[in-house]
Amino acid sequence: MSTTLSVLAARAKDVDAAAESLALAYEHNPWATWVIPAKNRLERLYELQRLYLRHALEHGLVLTTPQGTGAIALLPTDAPDPNDDVVDRILDLHGEHVDRLSLETPAPSLAGAWNVESLGVHPEHTRLGIGSALVVQALLRMRAIGAPTTVTTSDPRNLKFYGRYGFTTAAHRPASSTPDGAGPDVWTLHRTT
Repeated sequence: MSTTLSVLAARAKDVDAAAESLALAYEHNPWATWVIPAKNRLERLYELQRLYLRHALEHGLVLTTPQGTGAIALLPTDAPDPNDDVVDRILDLHGEHVDRLSLETPAPSLAGAWNVESLGVHPEHTRLGIGSALVVQALLRMRAIGAPTTVTTSDPRNLKFYGRYGFTTAAHRPASSTPDGAGPDVWTLHRTT
């Protein structure tokens, strides 16, 4: 028996379930564990994902599953920054690790690109093709508007995952380049239309 995965454009009512899945998906992510303090990390991640998803709903694209077991959020490179109150809250949620946010990988930009800001699947629903279905649907939408796509990742497993969809490495910042040498490796990947 085959199962077809349903992916739909998220609405405001979908944000909480999607944020929960994303928070759980990122709980042990190398970047998240480096930039978000351990104390109340899961709660911080949940609130951060809610903020990011709301911003992406307004200025970009958010796709999810009907039950919110996975989500992908993309923003065009020319999307406005969140308002000052949201930025202040984001900085607050990063606590004593906020200075680490400035160490993201600089990468050559792609004109008209959309960036995958977040992709994740609830840990109880991994290995079912949800992440792949979300990426495929997002890329179909990017192709329809003629937009290249970028993603930044700190999980080396994602290099192979995104490579299956035509992404190639555009930049790499090794862990050793962080001030304390303890940060994660970070890669920026590009996919042209």
